[in-house]
Amino acid sequence: MLVATDPNLGRAHARRRRVGTCAFSVLLVARAAGATGEQAGRDQASADELFRQGRALATAQDYAHACPKFSESLRLDPAAGTLLNLADCEEQIGRLASAWAHFKELGDELPRTDERQEVALERARILERRLPHLTVELSFATAPEATVKCDDVELGRGSLGVALPVDPGEHTVVVSQPGRTLQPVVFTLAEGQSRVLVVGPGEAIPVEGDGSAPAGAGKRTAGWIVGGVGVAALATGTYFGIRALEDRSDSNAHCDGSLCADPAGAQAYQDAKGEARVADVGLGIGVIAVAVGSYLLFTTRDAGSPAAAAPAQRLSLVMRPAGIGVRW
Repeated sequence: MLVATDPNLGRAHARRRRVGTCAFSVLLVARAAGATGEQAGRDQASADELFRQGRALATAQDYAHACPKFSESLRLDPAAGTLLNLADCEEQIGRLASAWAHFKELGDELPRTDERQEVALERARILERRLPHLTVELSFATAPEATVKCDDVELGRGSLGVALPVDPGEHTVVVSQPGRTLQPVVFTLAEGQSRVLVVGPGEAIPVEGDGSAPAGAGKRTAGWIVGGVGVAALATGTYFGIRALEDRSDSNAHCDGSLCADPAGAQAYQDAKGEARVADVGLGIGVIAVAVGSYLLFTTRDAGSPAAAAPAQRLSLVMRPAGIGVRW
């Protein structure tokens, strides 16, 4: 949609109104301080050329290249016509939140006698119904010194818990907190969609030189110890099992079941029973210990492996005006 039948006229109208206001300000400042500085950094000629290039690109529907032209023209020499064209261009490339804000800004600044005020306000009203809204909340574990960024724009504390208008498409929110890793949350919002997002800091960063071993190293050490105990128990159970068989063989030569003909046979029979109990216990403990040790060893990953770096699912406590909530 073309928003100005004569783009040069659009800039000129805004410039005449602005220069009249600035001229009065310059006069007051000059009387008070002898210098103005009001027009410092402005380049009207370059701004006009960039505006014309932007209009040509927009007419050819090359909005992706037209928007930077309008933006730079506005920076060099602010004018209502440029702002109106920039807002229209932003709407064409899907930057609805930026377009809506610029249309509202223009509607608030222009006088009622300027026909562009009603155009800007109407465009803002139409866009407002299409805007996605994002509410960012912090998990209970977030420290007061943490900072929150949405698409590289830092959100102040006043912006948290408030439904903010954003552009449709992909966004990234990340919490930065000293001593914690970054854990970006990437998501997509469609036109008109609203979402509440609970974010928090990542895992604690191990302090270098504190002598503490990584969690995986301790688990692996425990696996070796438990496994070693299991192997020793298996060896002990096997030894006493063999002894029980030998003593049982000796008792069979002197005994009929539990009835023995002499003391030597009775002693061999009792020794075989005791050794069999020790063998059963040792073999049982050995099997369980080896199984536990193997589990600890094979389920422990290196700290740098992708699986170890993946964040675990956990519950988050959320601070809200109504109280404390729980969210996955």
